[in-house]
Amino acid sequence: MTSITKLSSNSGQEIEPTEYESVSDDQDSGLDGYMTPNEEFELEQESEDVLDEVKVKEALKEAEDIKSLGSDHFRAGEWHEALQEYRRALALLPPKPSGPSVHNKGKGKEKEGSDHDEALETQPSELEQECAKARAILNGNIGACYVKLVRGVNFYQNIPLLLAYLITNMQGDHKKVVEACTAYDPKYIKVLHRRALSNDALGTWTSLTSAEQDYTSLIDMLPADSSILPEIRNALRNLTPRKEAAQSAEMTEMMGKLKGLGNNILGNFGLSTDNFKFEPNGQGGYSVNFVR
Repeated sequence: MTSITKLSSNSGQEIEPTEYESVSDDQDSGLDGYMTPNEEFELEQESEDVLDEVKVKEALKEAEDIKSLGSDHFRAGEWHEALQEYRRALALLPPKPSGPSVHNKGKGKEKEGSDHDEALETQPSELEQECAKARAILNGNIGACYVKLVRGVNFYQNIPLLLAYLITNMQGDHKKVVEACTAYDPKYIKVLHRRALSNDALGTWTSLTSAEQDYTSLIDMLPADSSILPEIRNALRNLTPRKEAAQSAEMTEMMGKLKGLGNNILGNFGLSTDNFKFEPNGQGGYSVNFVR
């Protein structure tokens, strides 16, 4: 017990000594409800986590409802409408985290850098896994819409339309769709199959090469009794001559365009590409001869 010595007030009256017990760091201070700044911060973080989880669950429910609308359009053969609904549902979901999950980070008592902390940081929560699965399904459905849209157009008779489709869809949204799906599951069978069908339907040299790779992967991954395995094997067998024909056609078209460009430039000098002859040199290359 410690006592404080008497002090004199301005009025001349003595102030009686007050006795108190010292409080050690590990004893209760007696201030009910008092929290340290760290405890307050952790409580705020937990409250925010609860609110975020509620919002995410609501978004998942709304996205599922919109996905059902998209599936109704898909079953009715309304591919564009289905595509719009699937995109709208996907926009409601939180994006894929760019880095490792930090779920429950800082709540444990372990030292920084411990194996337990690393497990907490890298292991996605159940809600994150649910969101990832929902994103994959929606992206897969979007890919299915692209397959239907591609098959419904005769690109072979409309090259400008093919190029426009490649630029606006296959090289943009469709590529992101496949990446998003396979990010959740690299062996996502439905997505690989849809991508193969889509590239197969496009019929370009590049797309057929991609389709060949996906068909080969599917044959390796699918069980021997899979119902789609015969279809995939048949498609793969028919792919080689189509790929060679597409390569030849595209090379011929490219050379024609290059020749036209060359004639425009050489015309300023009274020449044309016909003045230059390419002949095999017997060593796997070509020699160029100038002819008047």
